[in-house]
This record gives sequence, C-alpha cells and structure tokens, in this order.
Amino acid sequence: MSDLINEGRALIADADSSSDTTDLEQKLDMMEARWHDIVEFSEQQTRVIDDRLSLWQDYRQTLDSISQSLDEVCQSVHEHRVTSCDAEQATQLLHLYYVSVQL
Repeated sequence: MSDLINEGRALIADADSSSDTTDLEQKLDMMEARWHDIVEFSEQQTRVIDDRLSLWQDYRQTLDSISQSLDEVCQSVHEHRVTSCDAEQATQLLHLYYVSVQL
C-alpha cells in the first residue's frame, strides 16, 4: 500500500504544472491516512492478542499446578485412608497394639 501511495505521489510530481492534481492529492492523502489507521489498529490488535495469549498461558500453568497438587493430596489421603470398625474391633486392635508395644 505504501508503494502505491508513493507511486501516486511520483505521478503527481511528474505531472505538468497545467494539469489539476488537487483531487488526486486529496485522494492519496485520504488513502494514506486510512492505511496508517489500519496499520495502527492491526498493531493494537496484535498487542491485545499477545496479552491474552500470555494470560491464557499463565492460566494453564496455574491450572496444571493446582491439578498436580490436588492429585498429590488425593494420593496422600488415599494412602492414609481410615476404615470404620465397631467398638469391639477397635478395642481388640488397641489391645493388640498395647501388647506389641510391651513386648
């Protein structure tokens, strides 16, 4: 687009002084301004996308870290799982433990 604008300006510069190039100059100015706006907008959108991508990557890393921590906690809880028993079984287990400690 910049090349096209430059070519238009070169044509205006090469035109003889008797031809009216005012309309062409105005159109080139408008085209250049629009092009500048498009470039600026696309750069802004690129920054927004980059920022959002960075946020998404941070989110995924945090999610993975939390997931790993939860897996470890679940494994630990599973290893230390307490089973229920009635009072008589508990008394017998305590008695066996007490006897084994005394030996």
